[in-house]
Amino acid sequence: DFYKLDRLFAEVRILGLMLNKTGEAERLIEFWEGVLSRIKEVVAELKPEQMARVYLELFRPYKAAGPGSGFDQVLRVAGGINIFADSPVAYPKVSPESVIERNPDAIIKSVSIAVFQPYGATSASKLRELAEEICSRPGWGEIKAVREGKVYIISSTLTSGPRSIIGVCYIVKWLYPEKFGWLDPEEVHKRYIEEFLRVDYSGIWAYPPP
Repeated sequence: DFYKLDRLFAEVRILGLMLNKTGEAERLIEFWEGVLSRIKEVVAELKPEQMARVYLELFRPYKAAGPGSGFDQVLRVAGGINIFADSPVAYPKVSPESVIERNPDAIIKSVSIAVFQPYGATSASKLRELAEEICSRPGWGEIKAVREGKVYIISSTLTSGPRSIIGVCYIVKWLYPEKFGWLDPEEVHKRYIEEFLRVDYSGIWAYPPP
């Protein structure tokens, strides 16, 4: 189903066999592995105290991405620590107070295409409004992520499934900008869109741009 990062390459290979497109499947995997391997090399050097603690929010307020979710996998590959990794379910409903108490270093919200259509978008105003809504929640001004301006919005199309590696690129660039100066998430995304999907790259996929 191409949903989770840890099964993505195997499923692409299966589809390549089914469609008699094994060469194209391997070329796509080679592209993804080239991006991921460089990121993983840097992430592997992070000390535990350097790793950012992150609140991952899904489409609705206080609906978190917990352990076992695709979004959680993306965060872990990107070297982040999910503040709700101890949840007994993959998609817990959390309280505003629990987020304040756990005081994340960064907040990343995944927004659905029903709320914001990224392809072809020319204005980030809706994404900016979502970030401002998070920052204005009662008591959240005391959260480290809000105080330091580390509240990020990303399209749900980049947090699971075939494009989740692009999501990894955005997240590592947000969390560790000093270690990923060489990485351009938009350029990686553009190459995927144009070289492998064979359509023109356009739109706004994340806010603020890394």
